[in-house]
Amino acid sequence: MAVVWAIVAAVLVAASAVLWTTRARTPSAERRTRRAPAAAGVLTALVALAGTIVAVANSATATDPAPALPAAFEGGSL
Repeated sequence: MAVVWAIVAAVLVAASAVLWTTRARTPSAERRTRRAPAAAGVLTALVALAGTIVAVANSATATDPAPALPAAFEGGSL
């Protein structure tokens, strides 16, 4: 699962870069046209960040799974 999230995060970072490049190439007179790729670029970057956090958490749990299950049942953090 961690590998899948890492791949998804990498694809989203690439998509964000493409969207920001599209925004940069759009003439500044077209404000709405520039705003759409910028908003989508920010959104994809934030989703990529969340995916990276999930990938790190999954890999940390995979390396040491023993404390994860009791912590989940007790409702506490690791």
